Amino acid sequence: MSPDKSPTIKIQLDNNLSLIKFKASQEEFESLKADGITIINIIGTCNLNEWGGNISPQILIEDYEIINKTNYIF
Repeated sequence: MSPDKSPTIKIQLDNNLSLIKFKASQEEFESLKADGITIINIIGTCNLNEWGGNISPQILIEDYEIINKTNYIF
């Protein structure tokens, strides 16, 4: 992936709140991908996202820690 195409990490919660980190590294992106459940602690800044005339709450991720990761086994 080229340096100007850094992945964006976005976690959408059921209550219309999104957690987002722009310009994440490919390693960060891969570490959060899961075929199961990933439990993380997040430090972030509250923000409002305005897009297409809609306003929704979001948290800009500043730092995070992976606490536990469980893959589904079928």
